[in-house]
Amino acid sequence: MFRGGQRYSSLEPGTDRLVAREAAAANADDAGSYTDRVDIDVRPRADGGKDVWTDFLSAERHVPFPPLMDFHGNPVVMFFLERDVGEMHRLTGGAATYFRNRIRQAFVDQAQVTAIELQRDGKAVPATEITLTPFAQDQHVAVFPGLAEKRYRFVLSESVPGRIVEIRSEAPSKTGQFSTTETMTFVGEAPCTGDIGPCAPVSQQ
Repeated sequence: MFRGGQRYSSLEPGTDRLVAREAAAANADDAGSYTDRVDIDVRPRADGGKDVWTDFLSAERHVPFPPLMDFHGNPVVMFFLERDVGEMHRLTGGAATYFRNRIRQAFVDQAQVTAIELQRDGKAVPATEITLTPFAQDQHVAVFPGLAEKRYRFVLSESVPGRIVEIRSEAPSKTGQFSTTETMTFVGEAPCTGDIGPCAPVSQQ
């Protein structure tokens, strides 16, 4: 899943880069709702790797992730989860390492994988849904009310560049102490010219 970059490989070295835009939306008890964007700037290399620049959210929500040189895959899942871990730490005071490790382990032994279909451009396309509940079976989660029910959903399809169609995290806390939903959805792609470094955000072109 973390190596979901097959469609990026169709870009030939020396050609225009690809900018993929994701739409991010959230509804959290402590911060209200918002809609934002994530831009992924991908430049292919001759050796098959990619140089990737990520503009993750904006204004006060912006996360300054560093560029990735000679990267193989799609970093958007890694970045989404890293920000999610940071938010859990902020809201609960729990250690980021604990949250990070539980999510990693859930990919190994708790992931539920289901074949589904999506509608894209008026056509049904095959996709894969992966769901996780990393904290449901953890005895230590009791100190973080609401996290036991937290659920992650990932939708992957070869029909979009990088394969990541949607990422969603949801903590439906019954107590309201920790209740938040965040969704990131692939919106589209556009060519980007330039020899080096990140291109301008899609909104500026």
